[in-house]
Amino acid sequence: IKKFQDCIDLNQRYQKVYNETNKTEVMSHDDGTTTKEKPESGSTRKLNTHFIVFGKFNDFSSRCKSLIDLFTTIDEFISLENCRIEGMAAIVKHFTDDIDFTKRSTYNMLDPRLNTFNDEFKLFQNNCAKLDAQVKQIIIDAFAVTVTPMDALELYERLSETMTRAQGKEQLEKCLHKTIERYNDDLDLVNSERQNWVKLFNSKQFQTKNM
Repeated sequence: IKKFQDCIDLNQRYQKVYNETNKTEVMSHDDGTTTKEKPESGSTRKLNTHFIVFGKFNDFSSRCKSLIDLFTTIDEFISLENCRIEGMAAIVKHFTDDIDFTKRSTYNMLDPRLNTFNDEFKLFQNNCAKLDAQVKQIIIDAFAVTVTPMDALELYERLSETMTRAQGKEQLEKCLHKTIERYNDDLDLVNSERQNWVKLFNSKQFQTKNM
């Protein structure tokens, strides 16, 4: 992944230098003198030259960006095997067996001219989106069966350490917020019960004094 990013950064640096250089053009005259003139902004010749110089490099950089996304996603899903929650192991297995197409691909993924990668990568993204929805549902179901807010907090701490998908992390934060609300509701209930017992106790004390 780092090498892919290095290629993208190199392309950006080359284009920055190229654009800075083209801000002025050195013009030679018959008398041997030279002057610097600002080229016509957005000229057709300038745009065509830029495409000729960087067209293929831009296509390659775009493919590198897709490959970074691809392999980052693969790493994140495989790492979910460390997330000890019912149903997660089946998701990881389904991903590695059916969705990760890199193991069965026979073409050169670095070649931006091959549209086969674009088709498979789009399908890969769609399938990953479906798996992310399943991951979110698994988290919701796990929190739904916690008995106490403390159980839910312990579950949150355990899952937050191993959850690698952004959608899963987002769902964990939503569950944490609901857990805090649940904890506050329990505190309000306990406080209400305590006040009722205090009133009852004071009432009995008052009756005793009047006897």
